[in-house]
Amino acid sequence: MTSRYGRLLALIALGMLMVSGQAFAQTDYDTDGDNYIEVANLAQLNAIRWDLNGDGAIDASASTADTTAYNTAFSNPATGMGCASTCTGYELTANLDFDENGDGEITSTDATYWNTGAGWIPIGDDSGSRYTGDFKGNGYTINNLFINRPSGDDQGLFGSIHNTSRIESLGVTNADVTGDEYVAILVGTLYGDVVACYTTGAATGTNDGIGGTEYGTVGGLVGWAGVSSLPIATISSSYSTASVAGYLSVGGLVGQASRVTITNSYATGRVTRTGGTFTAVGGLAGFVHSLSSVTASY
Repeated sequence: MTSRYGRLLALIALGMLMVSGQAFAQTDYDTDGDNYIEVANLAQLNAIRWDLNGDGAIDASASTADTTAYNTAFSNPATGMGCASTCTGYELTANLDFDENGDGEITSTDATYWNTGAGWIPIGDDSGSRYTGDFKGNGYTINNLFINRPSGDDQGLFGSIHNTSRIESLGVTNADVTGDEYVAILVGTLYGDVVACYTTGAATGTNDGIGGTEYGTVGGLVGWAGVSSLPIATISSSYSTASVAGYLSVGGLVGQASRVTITNSYATGRVTRTGGTFTAVGGLAGFVHSLSSVTASY
């Protein structure tokens, strides 16, 4: 009996060691322990949309297919994605490029995020699914962003950013973004903060404002920034060299600054009014509300 009992204990101990070994083999997605989940490829960037607060847990609204895609992008994660405490967002650890085959253009051959010609689906939107985490670019770039949704709102790398969120130290280069209203290369609708970011390429808005109920708003960096019922958004130490075109509230940096502080920022891209009679068009900002301020910028 003693011998059998001893063998049983040995087997249990071996099993515990195997389980423990598997745990140690799990992937730490926060290797530097700063509570930001590390993003090293486009699949992981895309997976952010299913964890909008960046805590490492899939949002309850995610479908089965979305959950599968998230778990594929972040496979076998350590508990809490390996964060030292609670994850609060994401950070880039490499330059990313949507030109997957390296032929210098975005076409159907770059199939993963082509989406039958509509291109990248923005992260977050302004209908209750805003991105609420932080995002650190760490000086890296995301190249060749392509979006073509002439009837879609909140178009950009990020569709809508919550007032608690912050995007910093990120470049989005050689972008081509088209949408209806609230259109820009980095953020379509901004309620939070953008710090030390820049964009290059082109942004186009198609909304003509007919009927008086729509706003257009297209910018090189941000489409619409701030709203009177929320804390003031900020854009600082950022710039855009993108060409910008649209009907309403068209600006080189931001289309409409409703409640935002802009500091130490600039835009040098060509700004074009494509039609209509509305005159809120400017090199830096198309329309600046009295609740906003612009300092040390050009």
